[in-house]
Amino acid sequence: MTENREKPLTARRVDEIFQEAMNEGDLDKAIALYDDNAVFVQEPGKPAITGLDNIREVLKQFQAIKPKLKVKVMQFVEADDVAFFTLKWEIKGTSPEGEEIQMSSYDGNVVKRQADGSWKTIIDNPFHAHHIGLKD
Repeated sequence: MTENREKPLTARRVDEIFQEAMNEGDLDKAIALYDDNAVFVQEPGKPAITGLDNIREVLKQFQAIKPKLKVKVMQFVEADDVAFFTLKWEIKGTSPEGEEIQMSSYDGNVVKRQADGSWKTIIDNPFHAHHIGLKD
């Protein structure tokens, strides 16, 4: 269960824990970083989704390739209880057929401080660069 998971006490820690969770294959740890009403913006051509159950299904697809995720923070801006950051991410994994998979993009995230002082993602746009025309 997610109750005993580390709660990010800084906005910056959210993406660090997410990277750890994806690399460990720990879906519950990743989901615990999202607000109950978070919005996840899928790749172009697919609708944005809301809610933890829907986000879990999308992240399961990433977990299926046993990803190794690397992120680099490109921009970070914090104002009171909200922070926005842009990450460059790269994933390497393996398809069910054994083929190597590589993906990368720039992610735009918004995180918000919760009542208990921890931070959670309220908007996750992992294909931000594609949405604004910087990548095909």
